[in-house]
Amino acid sequence: MARFCSRPILPVKAFSRFDVFGQQIVPDLAVAASFDGNPTDIAYQDGLAAVIDANGTVSHLSIFRVDDGGNLSLRAQATIDSIATNSVALVSIR
Repeated sequence: MARFCSRPILPVKAFSRFDVFGQQIVPDLAVAASFDGNPTDIAYQDGLAAVIDANGTVSHLSIFRVDDGGNLSLRAQATIDSIATNSVALVSIR
């Protein structure tokens, strides 16, 4: 089984978590995290997830730790003085 989160196609201020069993995708948690604005991008790498959301005049960057069960805990948050922010990337330096 694998778990993943997805931002919805319709504008809502949250994203959901799903369990994946082979080719079967099952909703697991309707609201895995909620935001001030609508999520526009999600990135994941090495147990961290980053989400960009926007709400009218500013964007927000939220960074979460993802545990082995797929649970999220907020680690950092920043406000970006632009509504045009629409992508995020996590880069590890090794």
